[in-house]
Amino acid sequence: MDDNQIITPFKYKKSMQIPDRLGSIPDFEYVMFLISKGAIREREIEILEMLKKYRFLTTSQIRRLLGLEEYDRKLKKKLDMLQKNRIVFRFSWTIDEKPSVMKGFCLDILGYKILNDYFGENFEWKMEDNLKPMETVFNHFMFNEIVIRAKESQNYVESFITDKHIGTGTIIMESKNGKKPYIILSLRKSDKWENKFKERLGDIVSFLSNGWQSFYESKPVFIILGEDKEHITAVAQIIIDMSGSIDTSARLGIKYTTDDFIMQYPLTEAFANIDLMDGELIINRVIAKVFE
Repeated sequence: MDDNQIITPFKYKKSMQIPDRLGSIPDFEYVMFLISKGAIREREIEILEMLKKYRFLTTSQIRRLLGLEEYDRKLKKKLDMLQKNRIVFRFSWTIDEKPSVMKGFCLDILGYKILNDYFGENFEWKMEDNLKPMETVFNHFMFNEIVIRAKESQNYVESFITDKHIGTGTIIMESKNGKKPYIILSLRKSDKWENKFKERLGDIVSFLSNGWQSFYESKPVFIILGEDKEHITAVAQIIIDMSGSIDTSARLGIKYTTDDFIMQYPLTEAFANIDLMDGELIINRVIAKVFE
């Protein structure tokens, strides 16, 4: 199948979000009642822990993280119950090329209280986190998609969303030389995305030159994830224009991939080199020894 024919659900468009109507917030004592009568059990808590860690997950991603192979009616009922009781927040969006509606989830106020107050996990959360722009939400979805696929490798160690430096999230893999970090920077083609990336490029170069040493024992593999080939070509052009060299990406160790590549190929086959030939940037998908 041609890469351009792949339909992925996280390509940015304006006004895509369909927020669910917010119900009233039940008393926390009612949630304790649900726990005491067994309506909220280990599986429900496991879902809350996932949302705490990865922030935004689709129904499909939750299902796969739980180890369920296909659509599960019981999972749907659990998510409906959690959403109805303001334990998780649900939002939806449509895909132009498909008649279906996609659904995503994050923690809601009582989900936070269950983990923070009842289980004493003591973490920061704000209700306005649920109102982040879809650009940010989709970036999280795509990072989490890579996480789910990386978890299939026997070398997977850990993964987490990061706010401390330049990436969307980090995946730690075991390598022959110890633990290897993979930092994924997910980009969406939102309004003025080029300007936003240009503003970050200086920090990216500084981080990949020597700033990484404050965070990791070995230099991370830095992966720029764009929506499609056109997108990562534009990213590469920005790097060339601002650095004056086609070799900058290679020197800094930047790798490229797209939503389409991630959805279509195994992770070891989902990366590309961007080369300059006859004055034109050419994308060549390569077999890369990453996430093995």
